[in-house]
Amino acid sequence: MTETETGRAPWHKFNAPKALWDAFGRACASQGTDRAKELRAHLVAYTREHGDAEAMALLEQGLAEMAEIRSRQSPGRPRGSSKAARALRDGNRG
Repeated sequence: MTETETGRAPWHKFNAPKALWDAFGRACASQGTDRAKELRAHLVAYTREHGDAEAMALLEQGLAEMAEIRSRQSPGRPRGSSKAARALRDGNRG
């Protein structure tokens, strides 16, 4: 099954010291956000700044998949209508 079929994006693991992870979580919470949202925003911004043509095509594919997944999680709300979706699409952190 694809990400869009399952309604969830796959998990990815990476190593970070617990103190760094905890500090990042506290910083995110103090701004009313969470780690996942901020990490996704960084992935999008970094790819837009440094990605080649293939990376940009993959980015657009990924953003479309995220919008599709989110539209099913919030039925009745048009795809890309949330502030976060518009910010990701427009390259802002929202």
